[in-house]
Amino acid sequence: MTSTHSFGFEIMADCYYGPINEGDIWVDNFRIINRVPLPPPLVVAGAQWSAGIQQLNLKWTNTGNPFVLESSDTLTGGWSTLTTPWTTNANWVSTTATNSSAAQFYRLRSN
Repeated sequence: MTSTHSFGFEIMADCYYGPINEGDIWVDNFRIINRVPLPPPLVVAGAQWSAGIQQLNLKWTNTGNPFVLESSDTLTGGWSTLTTPWTTNANWVSTTATNSSAAQFYRLRSN
């Protein structure tokens, strides 16, 4: 999670024996349910060099959920949305990204 994400939680108990007071509940076996779909793995399906520019064919499983494809020169920030056209079929979503920098990172983010 990042600072832009939020979450809520609810504690439910059987109150048959009376109200719940501070210190009356201990939790030792719980799970977090992610209601935002996690993006599928991003796959580099092919690469070409042309005049010092690399073109990458990126694809991911078509889950039917909306995702945003982003790129950055560093892993620590400055992510920008890629606006390249996508091709979609029943199994895959794919696009071609152009990279002219020394290093480029790509990620899918839940929309």
